[in-house]
Formats: sequence, C-alpha cells, structure tokens
Amino acid sequence: MAMQCAEMVRSPVQLCADWFAGGHPPSWFQNRSATSIFTQSGRAAVQLAARLWNISEADDVLVPAYNCGSEISPLIAAGARVSMYRIDSRAQIDMADLRRRLTPRTRLIHVTHYFGRPTDLEELAALCRERQIRLLEDCALSLFSGGTGETGDAAVYSFYKTLPVCTGGALVLRDAPQSNVHSLAPSEWKRNSRETLSLVKKWVGTSLGLPPRTLSTIASQEAAHDAQSLPDIPASYYCRAGTSATQAFRATLGAVRRTNAADVASKRRNNYNDLHRLLSDGGDYTLLWDRPIENRKTCPLGLPILVRDKPQWCAKLNASGVPVSPWWWGCHKGLDWNQYPEALKLKKELILLPVHQDLEQRHMQHIARVVRSFGTGTKRSLGATDRAAG
Repeated sequence: MAMQCAEMVRSPVQLCADWFAGGHPPSWFQNRSATSIFTQSGRAAVQLAARLWNISEADDVLVPAYNCGSEISPLIAAGARVSMYRIDSRAQIDMADLRRRLTPRTRLIHVTHYFGRPTDLEELAALCRERQIRLLEDCALSLFSGGTGETGDAAVYSFYKTLPVCTGGALVLRDAPQSNVHSLAPSEWKRNSRETLSLVKKWVGTSLGLPPRTLSTIASQEAAHDAQSLPDIPASYYCRAGTSATQAFRATLGAVRRTNAADVASKRRNNYNDLHRLLSDGGDYTLLWDRPIENRKTCPLGLPILVRDKPQWCAKLNASGVPVSPWWWGCHKGLDWNQYPEALKLKKELILLPVHQDLEQRHMQHIARVVRSFGTGTKRSLGATDRAAG
C-alpha cells in the first residue's frame, strides 16, 4: 500500500479527556498579560473585537489584500468601510501602500501573520500609536508561534488549523473593557456534535489504515483569478450583520489545555525544515520563502509553495496520499480586487503542504517525492531573497 500522510486525528478517549479538562482555560493563554476570551472560531473573535471597539459605518478599516475572506466578513458586517492594502509576492506588507490608504476615519488595521512566520510590525505599530488606530493581529495561522500576538491592541486565534479539534478560537485583548466582555452566545451544540463525529471518523480511518479523505477541490479548474471574474468564498464564510459571537466548545478548550505547545512547535518546525531542504533544489514549483525557519519559537502551519495549475496539483497530491486543500481560492465579493495582482496570484497558485505534528521524517520524504514527481520543468523563481526568515 502506498504511504499515506494522514490528517491530524484525535481518539474518542482523548476527546473525552478533553471534555473533562475543558473547565479551565488553557495555560498557554493564562501566561499572557492580557484578557483572553474563548470563542467558537477565529471569525467570532474578530466579530467580538469589532463589537467591543464599536466599529461601525463611521469607520474605515484596512485589511491585507491576501486574505481568506472569512476573517474580513465580520468587519464588513459591522458596517465599516473596508479597504485592502497591498501584500507583495512574498506575503509581506507594503507599508508605503498601506500609508497611502489611511484616511482621517481609519480606526482599525488588521494584519495577518502568514503560516506561522511573524510579520515585522515595528513600523506599523508605531504608526498606529501615532494616529490612535487599533491594531488587530490575526494569528489564526500562527498558533504557538513566538513573536505573534504580542504587539497589537488585540490578537485573534484559531485552534483547528493547528490542532485536531472542533472549531475554536480566542480573542486576546491588551486593554479589555470590563462591561459585557463575556457576553457571548452559547456554543453551537449541533455544529460541535457534527465536527466531533468528523474527528472520530478521521481517527477510525487512520486506525484502519484507510486513505485520508479527499479534501475539498476547486469546483471549476478554469475559474479565473482576475478582477472581472473571481471565484467566490463559501457562503458559510460570510457573516450576517447583527449575529452574536459564540462561546468555544468545552472539549476544544480542554484539547488546547492538554497540548504541549513547545512540543507541537518543535515537531512542526523540524518537519518544515526537512521538507524545505528536500524541495529547495527545485522543480516546477516555487518555494514562497527561500530560507528555512531559523527562529526556534516559530510554529509553522505548513510549507507554502506556488504552482502553475493549482486545481491539478491539489487533485494529484490528494490522490497520492498528501492531503491538501485549494488554500484561500475564493475572493470576498465585498472587496475591490482591481489593484492587487500579487494577492490574486497567491490565491491562484499557493498550496500549503502539511508539516503537522502527527507526521514524521518519512512522511516529509514521501511528500517531497510526490511534489518533485509533478515538476517537469526547471525551478521557478520570484527573483528575490525573502526577508521573512521566520
């Protein structure tokens, strides 16, 4: 049987233990000198931040052009006028472009730490302090990464991207208002039940040695990525105005509490660097970042590569036992994409290869063999050395 790189799993016994441990907040958040509020998802955390800061139709908000769309929806639903700032081909902030887009009404700037690597926020944080603008760090892709979530007025997290849990997230506030800070709607038990069952099914499949499920694929392989014809994000990613942020599932909090964050980060970092080394000498793909991770506090979400035919690559990788998804393929219809070719290129070409903590060196070797077998041309290059060494 061909090697399979299974997705992260959690056994029924572990899920039960998570439930009993979920009565207390995770220690990784307790150690931070800020107020932590645990939510159903990272999007709910953004929604709560907008509510606590009274973001409304009177406000302008700046968000990165390379985005999922789900995390932007609560800001648009709050009534704010949301505009994007440029993210370059290496997923770095273009500060000159961001400065040009500031207005007297700008009250919030949203910034994303991509794939576990901390974004340098020194200049942006100083700008926000000078102009009394809220800085929201999006750490949904950077759980357990040092150097993230430590600079802004608040940070949002998502758990299921890094851990085998039902959806869950957190809002970490530097200066939390005392009133109504915990007024969240109850956790959605139907959704939690459905996703718990999904976790159990994954565990059963892995225990039986079954191939990993085929992750969602791109509906139309010919879908355009230009400003005139863009694929939409899933309907479930849109946030309706007036909806309430919800609490985190108890078992999810228990799983985070029982996780050794340093161990997860170390395993992911080692896998990332092994895979990076195996792929560094080229093929018909481009490594988003040329250098391996040197920062021992970084917890990578995955290894991002750029490919010419993303739908075909996703299908081939899944068929070869390497579970991937068409990462951030869609574009939020409430945003103007005309001026952001680099972000559209990242959406069209970027695939995130798995490096999670349940995988080993042999899995990295398998992933590298599969990826290199697809490459029929010479190594692609973006023509510059990345600045994000991680």
